[in-house]
Amino acid sequence: MPKRSIFLVTANPKAVQAITAYFSDTESIPSVARSKGDYAALFSLKPDLVFFQGDWVDSKLAVRLVEFRTESPKTKFFSLGKASSAGFAWHGSIEFPIDEKAFRKTILAQVEFPNPIRLLVVSKASQLIGAVRDYFEARKDPAFQIAEASDEADFGKHCAVRLPHCLMVDSTTFAQAAELFQSLEKKQSRIPAVVFTNSATSDQILEIRKWRAPVFMDLNRVFDSMPDLLAIVKKLVVFS
Repeated sequence: MPKRSIFLVTANPKAVQAITAYFSDTESIPSVARSKGDYAALFSLKPDLVFFQGDWVDSKLAVRLVEFRTESPKTKFFSLGKASSAGFAWHGSIEFPIDEKAFRKTILAQVEFPNPIRLLVVSKASQLIGAVRDYFEARKDPAFQIAEASDEADFGKHCAVRLPHCLMVDSTTFAQAAELFQSLEKKQSRIPAVVFTNSATSDQILEIRKWRAPVFMDLNRVFDSMPDLLAIVKKLVVFS
């Protein structure tokens, strides 16, 4: 079952493609209604996030959406494209064409995170661990609690105490990455993960994919792309 229920109401194929692609590496896969008349599925689905083609919302439909919001006050509504002035208050607006950075900024500002977010870094590279710790521990709202493990024994000890909200696994220094994910799968521990790779880890990637579909990120990009890494972790924590 998806961690978050997401509902798209739009006839714009590029919007459907962009939003579906954004959530594709999470467990929250959107449902799509491609005609205005299908919006009524909202009342049975009761989604957590709704993306609605803004120019479809006239005064009559605005009344129905307000009724839905009264029944489901935690649902977040985002207009897609130019919204009409029908009197419905949106939580955010997504402009066309959809820009991923603007999109994620808009939606992540409206969702709740655990605080602090527990992040476990599995690596033997002190430089990587230090860079992650320095950047993430400086974040606020939400804050991050960083733990580190250099081998399977360390990893097991941390997880035995309390499961992290997200993993960062450095497959360039931790050769047992695939075994780690195999162990998690057998324990049915669905912890979202980012796996750092390089050109020498292609075989590991294939083995890891037998057990899990984490987000893969080139290690050479990490040190210069901490904001992107932060955005990935936030997305995984909320939607996986």
